[in-house]
Amino acid sequence: MPLLRINSPEANYSTPEFTQIENWYHEHKPDLIISFLDRSLRHLESIGLRSPDDFGYISMIRSERMGDIAGYNQDFERVWEVAVDIVVDRLFQNKRGVADHASSTLLIGEFREGRTFRRY
Repeated sequence: MPLLRINSPEANYSTPEFTQIENWYHEHKPDLIISFLDRSLRHLESIGLRSPDDFGYISMIRSERMGDIAGYNQDFERVWEVAVDIVVDRLFQNKRGVADHASSTLLIGEFREGRTFRRY
């Protein structure tokens, strides 16, 4: 099945993007839609489609305010806590500016099976 790629953030979707999503859905009838937020889901439900009956839906950036949808909860509060800890640590070590060596910190999120999770 061809992927649907829209070159604007889902938070900015309007009529043209939602029309693309509708057309893609009706042409390909996907079993699962993976998106970043829940705007695509809300739109598809507003035109009469139902998740998980018609398609499964998973949000890659799920938050509690999205309600009971399936997705990856990235725990943004914890992300901010760790970011502040890193900045404070660098300040205590008198390190300023860009770091000499790039590093990254991995925080493990949690997948939540919400009402849009489709079981087979």
